[in-house]
Amino acid sequence: MMKQHFALAGNYGKLHGELVIPEQPRGLVIVAHAHRIAVNDTSARHLLACGYALLGSMLLSEREMHFPDATQDVGRLTRRLLDVIESSNRDENTKKLPLALLVGGEVTPAAIRAAAQRDARVAAIAALGGNADRAGLQALGMLTAPLLMLFDASTAPTAEVWERVRQRIAAPNESHILNPGDKTGERIADWLQRHMPPPEPI
Repeated sequence: MMKQHFALAGNYGKLHGELVIPEQPRGLVIVAHAHRIAVNDTSARHLLACGYALLGSMLLSEREMHFPDATQDVGRLTRRLLDVIESSNRDENTKKLPLALLVGGEVTPAAIRAAAQRDARVAAIAALGGNADRAGLQALGMLTAPLLMLFDASTAPTAEVWERVRQRIAAPNESHILNPGDKTGERIADWLQRHMPPPEPI
């Protein structure tokens, strides 16, 4: 297994991340949160055990974390996520792997926008909560990557909004409200297995 830390530099500062690649990876999952690297979260670890490479990245620089509204800036988070996707396209270890996005709630609308703009690259999305409607009608209508939305009981109002939003999405989509003890990682792994193509031969 290969592990490496990285930092994407821009005029906004550095975005820190970590890449973990198992033997013979079946795909790459970008695990994106606004202000933390989440490759060690339970769901991410399960995906690694299933053979997926993980690219965990923060989408805000250390300086930007102090801005009170930084996590609400969908345009900024979208641009950063696109930067991370492009970095995976340049990396010899990941550029041929089919790609999926696993995002925390604040990044959900940005993931939808990014996937709509990179529809030939992003094969699937799994989102842990978030307001998908903030992606905008254009991105929702353009989205082709299958989208899995997972909500916990505390985000039930967001889940109700999602039920209205999903009617605007032509891409395959599912949603679930998670109960205590649900195996979130297994749900995500099943979604990726159903919708991601096999990796290209090396």
